[in-house]
Amino acid sequence: MSISTQPGEVDAKFARDAWLRALAKTATIGERGITLPALIDRLAAQFNAAPALISAEASMSHGQLGFRCNQYSRWAIGRALKSGDVVSLFMSNCAEYPAIWLGLTRIGVVVALVNSQLAGDVLAHSINIADPKYLIVGADLAVLDDATLALLTNDEVLAVNQASRNNRELFRRDGLAVWQALSPHDDVYLAVFNLNAPVPGQQAAPVPIKLAELGIGTSARVRGLWQRADLGNFDDTVNPFAPRIPGHGAGLFRLTPCEVCLVS
Repeated sequence: MSISTQPGEVDAKFARDAWLRALAKTATIGERGITLPALIDRLAAQFNAAPALISAEASMSHGQLGFRCNQYSRWAIGRALKSGDVVSLFMSNCAEYPAIWLGLTRIGVVVALVNSQLAGDVLAHSINIADPKYLIVGADLAVLDDATLALLTNDEVLAVNQASRNNRELFRRDGLAVWQALSPHDDVYLAVFNLNAPVPGQQAAPVPIKLAELGIGTSARVRGLWQRADLGNFDDTVNPFAPRIPGHGAGLFRLTPCEVCLVS
């Protein structure tokens, strides 16, 4: 979280000093049972009207911050989110940002903070690797470029998030990770991540996938879900499936098994 201040602003200095004191308390090893979200209620009771968060656009008192944190906690509970579940936060820096973060972590939800400057494949990679139950997008990002808007509203990708089952990691090696899951119709969803940093001028390396290891036989029709495009038919022997994934990129595919595929 950050607090923007202007020279001479007494309120901003007060808020900054209050947060430094709060963080110092949570960092004390000997004082058990105190976390930053739990400390919010204590600060709200003690400094109700005093400023807690100040930005160029808005501010929030300690009382308002406690109220907003509790609102987000109730929202998460109402959607059956539980400890260990992930919610991604795609939002510019503002007073609401820490309120969402603290409210969700209060009930044990893991908040994956997504850089609001990301777009395209890198944004897809960040969302995919977090595997969130929900993605919260800031209102300030409502006006998005066409590519990012298409990415966030892709119904085929949302179906993976909402309806996939038996999710498991297939393998992780050489900076590459592959996850698989089943669709409601027993097609295979496949997420391929390149965790390596991109190298300028270097072509993305192929990631060989053995269809037989997915439990769907040796032939399948493949659809790229991010692209919303059919990529063709593949076979382990004649035409192996080996998508090229750039550094810090991700691919998401649906594979439909077929007994006899006319290989593309």
